[in-house]
Amino acid sequence: MRCRLMIGIALCELMFAQGNFAFAAQSADSLAFQRALAQRDYGIDAFKQGESAAAQDSLIAAYDTFMRLRRYDYASLCLYERAIEYMNIGAFDQMEVLMRQLEALTQMPNQQAGAAELILFNYYSVASAYYAQLDSGVLAIRYGELSIQAMEELPNPEQWRIIPPWNYYNQALYYDFYTSPRQTDSIEAYLRRAEHAATLLPHLEDRQEVCISIQDMWAWLHYYRKQYRAAE
Repeated sequence: MRCRLMIGIALCELMFAQGNFAFAAQSADSLAFQRALAQRDYGIDAFKQGESAAAQDSLIAAYDTFMRLRRYDYASLCLYERAIEYMNIGAFDQMEVLMRQLEALTQMPNQQAGAAELILFNYYSVASAYYAQLDSGVLAIRYGELSIQAMEELPNPEQWRIIPPWNYYNQALYYDFYTSPRQTDSIEAYLRRAEHAATLLPHLEDRQEVCISIQDMWAWLHYYRKQYRAAE
């Protein structure tokens, strides 16, 4: 009886130790995740301040942590933000490298709800922007439409700092730049979607900024249609 009791106590101690180990491991991962989030936020802010090198370093560190934790959704955000910065400074070779990394992430298994759609959105968005910079209009339009489809499957795009009307506006812009003769019906369709999405934005500053661009595009569309008074 005493022997069986001691074995029972030992098993309880082992289970308690295993529980503490699991809790410690979970806490370490949680801390690492929070630190990576802070690094990502710092990188975004550093880009806004013009500190490109520091921003890239911080986002690379965050990306490495997210990959280790298998949070491929957040890893894709880091790649997206870095790729857009490379586009802004004209480093298209580096942008292509990150685009290929995003493409690889689309094949990774994901446990979080919405992760696959977010990764696809980031990949398609970067691909669309990349091909637009290379004046590959057919590919820019194709990937732009795919990015919109992925975005519309996300339950709450704003939580990822996605502003939907810009995606619709960009698509209208691609149809303007890369179709000949211009597909004015497609331009109008995406402008109307952009206008509707803009009404749903919670921040006045975001609404005003995107609406200026939408109105500018409407002016061009009226001009193409020889509706000169409306364009003016």
